[in-house]
Amino acid sequence: MTVISVRQIIPATGKSDLTTESARAYCGIMARCGARTRFGKVIADVGAGQLRIYGAYKSFTNASRATKKLASDPAALKLMQERELNPGG
Repeated sequence: MTVISVRQIIPATGKSDLTTESARAYCGIMARCGARTRFGKVIADVGAGQLRIYGAYKSFTNASRATKKLASDPAALKLMQERELNPGG
């Protein structure tokens, strides 16, 4: 069974480029940790302008392993520090 996780990001006004860059980087980190990832921007209807990161995993066990790796990944930790210093959304 495939497990899908979704991260919804609402960019702050004037920070769309920064937020998009960070979200794309996070997708790469997630993929390195074991997820199949997709990145998208909602262009119409409810949520227009929001960003989405989708992670797909073969099972809940795989999702848990990938999440554990992600929580200790140096690149992910650095990205979270940068987000705290200069929040984009």
